[in-house]
Amino acid sequence: ELEQPFFENAKALKNARTIDGGIVIETLKEGKNGSPKTSDEVTVNYILTNTLGDTLDSSFKRGQPLTISLQSVIPGWTMSFPHLKKGGEYNLYIPSSLGYGMSKGALKFYVELISFGPSPAVAQ
Repeated sequence: ELEQPFFENAKALKNARTIDGGIVIETLKEGKNGSPKTSDEVTVNYILTNTLGDTLDSSFKRGQPLTISLQSVIPGWTMSFPHLKKGGEYNLYIPSSLGYGMSKGALKFYVELISFGPSPAVAQ
């Protein structure tokens, strides 16, 4: 079981804190200017890796950030983003149960929160 040591290591990091669901948020660069609500849309750059450090997906490879509603992402993102601040850089360590399930296992997302605001669907 790779998840246990993965999360033990994450929790031991200097700027890490654990939130609901066992998600670990490591602050790499503190942001300012508020945090998104779970109903907001966010614009982020991200790199998704598995517990072995293999890159599974990256907005950098596509050359453009992702803009998406926090209502249409994995539960780990919906739960994490209200704890992040605009302009910040973070590592999110997400248990498989709040990610894509056991098929992908626990996940680590490096995220840069570029901006956020009300989802167009919510704003209407």
